This record gives sequence, structure tokens and C-alpha cells, in this order.
Amino acid sequence: MSKEELRLSPAKLEILKILNEANNPLGFNEIRSFLKKPGNKEGKISPKGLSDQLHALESMEAVKNFHRKWQITPIGKETLERHKFAQNIASKPVQYSKDIIFKIDTEFIYHRPWCLSNSEYYPSPLPVTASFFGSEEIEYMINFAKDHHLYHDDADIREFSGLVLEENVTPLKPYLNETIFTNCVEIGCRYEAYKLGESKQKPKIDIDNALNFDWGVALRFNGKDLIRELSSVKKARERKEAEERLVGFVLLNLPFRYQHGCDYIIPAMVEGGLIKQEEGKELQKLYEKIYGKIKPNARIITHESNATGEEKEMSRELFQIKALEHLKKGKGFYVAKKGTHGIEGSGLTEDDVIDDLIKKIREGPKKPEVYEA
Repeated sequence: MSKEELRLSPAKLEILKILNEANNPLGFNEIRSFLKKPGNKEGKISPKGLSDQLHALESMEAVKNFHRKWQITPIGKETLERHKFAQNIASKPVQYSKDIIFKIDTEFIYHRPWCLSNSEYYPSPLPVTASFFGSEEIEYMINFAKDHHLYHDDADIREFSGLVLEENVTPLKPYLNETIFTNCVEIGCRYEAYKLGESKQKPKIDIDNALNFDWGVALRFNGKDLIRELSSVKKARERKEAEERLVGFVLLNLPFRYQHGCDYIIPAMVEGGLIKQEEGKELQKLYEKIYGKIKPNARIITHESNATGEEKEMSRELFQIKALEHLKKGKGFYVAKKGTHGIEGSGLTEDDVIDDLIKKIREGPKKPEVYEA
């Protein structure tokens, strides 16, 4: 966000909101009438003040003037979204923000030297600004992590925020590392052009050239607002698709990730109407083949399973198939239209591609052919 954007006055923000919600460009007096609505703190702005604000927004390219009518631009929409994002972070009870320099954990690499081939573990030349925030529903997760850090690892509480941020940002770090390296490769290409006499400028790789760029990735999950929208009768189809994608997501995780509480996820999904009772019973049987059945009324949860390794593996595959079937209903697949793997001109539909994928998983890996001498 530029310095100009950071200095946006409440009046400018209100003007951008009005223009963003309008279906058509608005005239000067129309904007004034919207500002004068009851409860609007910026309604007392004078005609000259409004004119000054509009021209200031125009100089920022946040709005455009079309024959004395004003319209928000893509830059204005992005500016508005950034401020909304910043307000969203400020309003959350769970907040951590810190500049982090990622470093290689020598102990980790000592035991797993092959990890050095994975850019996820590479160090960062400069600090990375990391932010983590969330609503009160995830406070329990933070508190659990804090207790584990303090009492299990016997660590310093001052390290906790850094650990939380690193754990959340680390999966995105390879993309930054790739950007830094690609930038160096580009300078190398220009150096090659210089050596071949195709360029008079002699490039060099130093900290000013290799790291002189801005980059950022942010994942924002506005579950509360989205669920509120999906509660509308008009959004019944979208809600059903979201439910199917949620079931598919959970079923992909369950066969491979066990932790306390997982044993009761399937019954809880039946209770929530995400899956029918008959399917729930079928899935629970598969689950118990993988992890074993819970002994009822036991203070300490123990599992009993007589399934063989082959039966457990087959149960995991059936879980995957069920997950993919739900994801298909929820439009959770992307099938390329064009390109090398595109379906245009092939006579295939998206459903054909997905059905073939499910069929291959159901059939399992092909046995190698044996040729007699």
C-alpha cells in the first residue's frame, strides 16, 4: 500500500464506497445526496470539499470522470479492499505480526539432509513481514499451541509469536524463494547477452539488484461473511456445493491424519446433515478398519483393529473415492479447457475426466505384465 493510500481520509473512503456500490457512474450531486444520508459522518462535507476529494482521488487514479460523472476504477476497488482487509485484521482478537528472518535449522537438516533439496527450508536473505489473525473461534487452537510450547517444550513465551507466524508462513516461503532465484536467473540472462555483444550494459548480481522488489501472498478466509451470504434462499445451490466440498475435504484428511477427536468426526457430520446416516455407517466401518474401534466407556481411548495391512490400504482408497465423489458434486475439480491437457475438441466433458480419475483409483495400480521366455 502506497503512502497516498495510507493517508486516505474517511471522506475519500466513503466516496469510494458509494461509487463501488453504485451500478452506474454518479454525478456530483448524486454523490452529495448519498453522503447526506442519515448516520453518515461525512455528510457535512462542503461542495468545495467534495470537489477537492474527488480530484485528489482522480490524481491517485482511484476514480475517473466521464462527462461529469464519477466512476471507481480497478485501482480504487483495490484500495478499498486493502483498507477493508486492514480493518478486518484490526478487529480480530487473535493477532500476531512480526518481521522474521528464516534460517536453516541445523538439527533438522542433520537428521534429514535430503530436505536441502526443498526450497521450503531455505533461509531468507532479508526479513519477511508475517501476519496471523483470526476470530475467537480459533483461540482454542492458539491456546493449545501456547500450552504445548510452554509446558511440553519448556520454551520461552517470547518465542511463541514467532513460532506461530513461522508455522503459518512457511508453506508460502518456497514461492518467495523461487521469485528471488528467478530474479537472479534473469540477471544472469542479461549478463549472457552482454557477453555475446547483444547488450552494452554489464549486469551484476548484488543485494540491490537481486532483492530490490516487493512481493507478498496473503490468504484471507472470511468464513463468517461467506456463511452469512450462503444462508440466503437464493444461495441454496451454492451452499449445497460448499457442503459437498467440505465433506470431500474432511474425507481426504481422515484416512491419513489421526488426532484426538477424529474418531467422532463422521457421526458429527451425520448429525450436521452433511452426509446421510447410511453413508456415515459405511464410512465409520472403513475408518475403524484403518484405526480400530474405540472401546466404549473407557477413560483412556484405546483402539482395537484386526484388519490386515492390505485391508487398511483398501479402506483408505475407498475413503479417497468417496471424497472425490463428493468433490465432484461440489464442483471441487478444475479441468483445463485448453492447453496440453485441455478437453476442447476431445469430445470429453469435465465429468468424463473426473469419472475416469475415480475409476483408475478404484481399479488400483496395474500389475506389471510378465513375459514368458
